[in-house]
Amino acid sequence: MTDFCKLVEILPDLFGEFEVLRPKNPTPDSIWNIITSLDDGTMLEIGWNARKGFGLSYGTELEFGTGYDHVYKTVDGVLDKLKEIAR
Repeated sequence: MTDFCKLVEILPDLFGEFEVLRPKNPTPDSIWNIITSLDDGTMLEIGWNARKGFGLSYGTELEFGTGYDHVYKTVDGVLDKLKEIAR
C-alpha cells in the first residue's frame, strides 16, 4: 500500500468528503492530488509523488497548481500538519 493510499484511508476521519484527482497515465513522476474544503471556507490541496513525498497548501484563497507551501517526505509528517489544521 502506498503512502497516498494510507492518507486516503485516514482523511475521512479528519475532513469528511474530499476529491482525489488521479493522473490519466501514471508514471513514477506523476502527482496525485486530494482537494477538500473545510467548514470555515479553508481550501486544502495535498499532492503526492512517489519519489518526492507530499506537498500541502491551504487557505481561503488558493490557486491550485501553483506549488505547495509545505513539503513532507512521509505520510506521518503530512498527517501531523493535517491533524493540526483539523482542530
